[in-house]
Amino acid sequence: MDDADPAGQDILRLAFAPRTAAIVGASSDTAKFGGRALRCCLERRFRGTLWPVNARGGKVQGLPAFARIADLPGAPDIAVIAVPAPQVAERLAAAGERGARLAIVYAARCAEAGPEGRAEQDRLLAIARAHGMRLTGPNCMGVIRP
Repeated sequence: MDDADPAGQDILRLAFAPRTAAIVGASSDTAKFGGRALRCCLERRFRGTLWPVNARGGKVQGLPAFARIADLPGAPDIAVIAVPAPQVAERLAAAGERGARLAIVYAARCAEAGPEGRAEQDRLLAIARAHGMRLTGPNCMGVIRP
């Protein structure tokens, strides 16, 4: 990044040092991606505010969970989307509507799965662009700041 791309620099700052992060599909089961992502943030003492999103609400790994992205108290800097592939587009759109600036999508079965998957990946990109979000993934392991 250079000074000619201040918006890109801002997105990189959000990717590696977000103030707020929504873990969509958060789970107490750390064998699931949403559970693993949340546990990683907790174990590594994430310095921002974590908002687990789980359809059942309640508590997830000791944190109060929100049943819907729309219920979050603010716009997350970053939304980690860790739900089954058929639910990704809806959750990504909800994150964009709530004001997320960056989304990380773990789901697979996109471009690597052939023409239908490519069409779904294009759809996700269109959703992100429509909301002014940057998108990492799908089918990625996210970002890490050692």
